[in-house]
Amino acid sequence: MGHGARSLRRQHLGSRLLAAHSNPLMILHILAFFAVIIVMRTLAPHNSAERVFTEFSNSGGWNSMGLSLMVELEHPAEPLPGSDATAHMAEEVRDADRYVPISLFWSYIGNSFMAIIFLITYLFALPSVEDAIDDSSGYPFLYVFKGAMSPAGVNTLTIIVLLIVSAANINFGASTARQTFAFARDKGLPFSSWLARVHTSKEIPANAILFTCLITVLLSLINIGSLVAFNAIISLQIVSLMFTYFCSLSCVLYRRLYHPELLPIARWSLGRWGPLVNAVGLAYVVFAFFWSFWPNQTPLDTETFNWSVVMFVGVSVLALVMYAAEGRSMYTGPVKQCRMARLGI
Repeated sequence: MGHGARSLRRQHLGSRLLAAHSNPLMILHILAFFAVIIVMRTLAPHNSAERVFTEFSNSGGWNSMGLSLMVELEHPAEPLPGSDATAHMAEEVRDADRYVPISLFWSYIGNSFMAIIFLITYLFALPSVEDAIDDSSGYPFLYVFKGAMSPAGVNTLTIIVLLIVSAANINFGASTARQTFAFARDKGLPFSSWLARVHTSKEIPANAILFTCLITVLLSLINIGSLVAFNAIISLQIVSLMFTYFCSLSCVLYRRLYHPELLPIARWSLGRWGPLVNAVGLAYVVFAFFWSFWPNQTPLDTETFNWSVVMFVGVSVLALVMYAAEGRSMYTGPVKQCRMARLGI
């Protein structure tokens, strides 16, 4: 076998690793879930049910517990967008119009069920919220692990958690790279021709993947210099996602109610429950969008202020300027492109 053939084989092997590792990591995800749950349930000290379900803490300095609860809704909203990662990989999924929505639906339901079980078990095993936050490791979950196991056990369970987090980051990176590629292919980003280039032998958007990984590394380094800036970027992620969900959900709901004949026939559909689900989802994203701009605590200063509102307005203005200057004459969008292809234009 020549050098060129061996190189091509290695490239195809590397591009297929993402699909090959998915099923084993799903099994690891489930096994790790049971491992952590069993350890906390059997070895950790337990709180009373009254303390878990009726005791609340207002550590942000807000004048009411209800306001404190609303402000903290930003944090549970962070993992919600993870279930839509499959949509960004739709072009690489066989029978995507059927299996992508099935994956979105059941991954959300399944992981939500697991998350509720984990959260309740974790709260029962958490002796002190304040001590967990102030733990020397900087990670509250390690405080709970240390209360249940020896250092060797803590290390073992932490490695399992890190494997799950690393796998999730790989999948997030892949889905983000595909989204970047798709948007660049529609000429919606600067340097679109370079970002939309598909590697001839690997048959993957290598440039978009490289660009996504580089940006991710640079954003992660911000945490070293400024925790305030890093938290602002995290908040910006949530509000940006909620804004995009608002745009898509409102358009779909409008079409469902006033022009259902314009919607394409779906192979997998919620049927008559679709409009209600869209309306509930729309109400939630508006609710989460509003509260994501709030700071985590008072009184306000340069460190406690939530700078995501400034960043969101700045990015929005920049995007509008780019669209007015160049985008409106170049961007056609995937729907228009598909219709033109069907008509042979």
